[in-house]
Amino acid sequence: MSDTTNAGYWDDTPYRRPVAEYSSPLNALWLNGSVSLETVTGFGNEDFFESLPLGVRLMVELIPEPGNPADSAAVALDIEGERIGYLRHGMAVQFQPEIVAANHLGFRVLAQAKVFESSYDAGILPIKKNGKSDRAGLESGDFVSRELNLRGTWPENLASWLILPEAVRGPDFFEPTWHTPDRQDDFQEQLSDILLGRQTFVTECELLLGTTEDGLGVDVYIDDVHLGTLRPHSVHQNELLIRTVRSGRRSGIAVLKQWPDNVALRVFIPDLEFLSKKEGFVWADEAQARREAAYRDLDERLARAKAIECFQGRLIHEWSEPIDKLYRAGKYHEALELLVPLISVDFEYEALVGRTPGFYFTERAAIICRKLADYATEVELLERYVEEYGKVALELGDGDEFVDDEDLVELHAENGVPSKIKKRLDRARVLREKAKAARH
Repeated sequence: MSDTTNAGYWDDTPYRRPVAEYSSPLNALWLNGSVSLETVTGFGNEDFFESLPLGVRLMVELIPEPGNPADSAAVALDIEGERIGYLRHGMAVQFQPEIVAANHLGFRVLAQAKVFESSYDAGILPIKKNGKSDRAGLESGDFVSRELNLRGTWPENLASWLILPEAVRGPDFFEPTWHTPDRQDDFQEQLSDILLGRQTFVTECELLLGTTEDGLGVDVYIDDVHLGTLRPHSVHQNELLIRTVRSGRRSGIAVLKQWPDNVALRVFIPDLEFLSKKEGFVWADEAQARREAAYRDLDERLARAKAIECFQGRLIHEWSEPIDKLYRAGKYHEALELLVPLISVDFEYEALVGRTPGFYFTERAAIICRKLADYATEVELLERYVEEYGKVALELGDGDEFVDDEDLVELHAENGVPSKIKKRLDRARVLREKAKAARH
């Protein structure tokens, strides 16, 4: 988004680009990414900016201005040949070299944008059918400003795309999917040596099979220096990665980035790009609407959770002691009659408040079933817990970038639950089969 504070680009005599400084290349490269780029507007061509229609997609050209005396890293934003603003300095410093590189390859760098009006209290204002913002409900003193919502990407994404061979990247920009090698704390010295004081560095890397305590992994190398190992979360994903490298496709793109306390490494593997999910871009008005809807949904969920947090007159957590008393007294059937419906209420409550289910009630019921030699019911209870855990974990977004939703539920169901639950379930299944065999 944009603001209207003076970022140092404008003074009484705004910078006039010499004709020789920039010539728009022939080929269009649209940065149709997932990032909203911060901009500054409102100090040059104000009348033109104010005349732009609200909520309509506009074409913006990103133009480097290395000759700008206020900031040699400046990246101007032009609409129909009129400069209406700039990228914020922090982003422009990283973006300008990549835009220049794209220009040298014959691309003019373009982005989509929309103009909105907003106030401090109301946020983005709705747009009426006549194209003007709806200011109904605003106080008389509310200040309304115009904002430029610019769709783009991170500079390292553009740099990575430009590095790819033309036959691989094609004519249209796409955002790479980054994967993070593990145990990066162990490689900080090597990463710093490669970064050489730069803020960000994008380069090619080599991928080689390596052996770890967890089995095969894919080691990442830059200039023959080992910098970490890629190990996806599931066996299926790891096999895909290993199979890709084993087939001879051993190159990737690495980005090293300096943070205050460490150097971070991420890797893009073109051959696995088809397995990755893409984040879509959301315009500012839609993003605001989604946030407001999320707040309403949260309020509704909490209200529903409040309504069911009592079971037979007690708060859910207050049932622990009565159930323990029944268990110690050997009243297993009575305890189980309470536990089975209580488990359902607890599952619903925890899902509403956004937590994976606790295991206490399911574990108690499983222990009682084991004592009663009712292994089929024990398996049923444990499998239901695993299923509910996976559903909630998926809803919370704790996923993996390689797999689809059904696989993700299975991933959490098999690998996300505590190990003692998996062990108990495995044992219960064995006992159930033995009991079946004994009956025959």
